[in-house]
Amino acid sequence: MGWNVVYQQPERIISWTALSVPHSWALGKAIKTDQEQKRKSRCIGWFLLPFIPEIILRKNNFEKFRKLWKHSSPEELNNYLTVFGRKQTLTAALNYYRANFRGGKRQAIGEITTPTLFIWGKHDLANGTTAVEYNHKYMQGDYTFLALDGGHWLMQTNYPEVEKAVVEHLTKYRT
Repeated sequence: MGWNVVYQQPERIISWTALSVPHSWALGKAIKTDQEQKRKSRCIGWFLLPFIPEIILRKNNFEKFRKLWKHSSPEELNNYLTVFGRKQTLTAALNYYRANFRGGKRQAIGEITTPTLFIWGKHDLANGTTAVEYNHKYMQGDYTFLALDGGHWLMQTNYPEVEKAVVEHLTKYRT
């Protein structure tokens, strides 16, 4: 969603920081050309199915989410599960994929002109090296890439490094 906003409304965005998820064209190209990314992106096709993902993800009191969010504190985990336990919330989250990958295809956005900081974890379970390496090809403005020794949920596993990089980026571009 953030990539879409910064593409469609660049005059409203002073600077942009993306965590973990590269530009949709970079991800789409990697899905087509890279076996690792194809493997990591298999869940997207599954998320597009109606009703079935919601049923499976709610199974055993959100067991799959509990495993994914193992780096979260008990309080964070409880907050997440409270939110996703609401009837429509899980469907709304999955609808992000359903809207952006209609018919198995990604939503098209163009080149980004806004100064961009992209932070990625080297052990990301969803976005591989190839997608990340393609990302710079779609940046027309200033672009900074930071790879951390972390996974997909960098706010939980690498908060101090993320905070430092974001503050530096915002400070550089504040008006």
